[in-house]
Amino acid sequence: GGLQNRIEGIAGGKTPTQQPVGQSSSEFSWGMQPAEANTTAGNVTARPDLLPTITKFVSANQIGKNLRVEMHRAGMRLRPAEFIAVCAGGVVVMGILGQILTGMLWMTMLMAFVGLVIPVALLRVKQNMRTSKFSGQLPDCLTLVASSLRTGYSFMNAVELVINEMPPPISEEFAWARGEAQLGVPMETALQRMVERIKS
Repeated sequence: GGLQNRIEGIAGGKTPTQQPVGQSSSEFSWGMQPAEANTTAGNVTARPDLLPTITKFVSANQIGKNLRVEMHRAGMRLRPAEFIAVCAGGVVVMGILGQILTGMLWMTMLMAFVGLVIPVALLRVKQNMRTSKFSGQLPDCLTLVASSLRTGYSFMNAVELVINEMPPPISEEFAWARGEAQLGVPMETALQRMVERIKS
């Protein structure tokens, strides 16, 4: 709540239209990294897709969009399909290891479950770390924006300063918001989505 109020205060105190945070992920190329939002959407070159079949499947439903946002929240440079492949690989590898080491079905199943839990747990840990780092950077960000506005800069110019002068993850989040604005999303809505993504 506090973060949302401060961000909305920067944007002029307007209340943006509520839209699902997952919707924003569909407006960017699959596999596009947060830093790549520094360019306009039309100029973004996504890295090669190693799992096009899985990507096609997950991109057709909400699960893929939600996973894309989860990857971004953690700062992980993975497509949803790649994260699914990591989880599946963990299940297979740990299951095989459990079978080789013990020969017992219950241990094989337990080890396979551990192989699934590890990537998910790592995702949550990285999300918490990134959120904490974002919150720590926020006071400096607000100071930079306020100073820029006082010197006569426009709000979008102030956003550019945050993107260029501040380190990740706050520069990445503002770059993402700017990328949405360049696609026609109101800046107030883009900032609201940023608040929802960061979950602070």
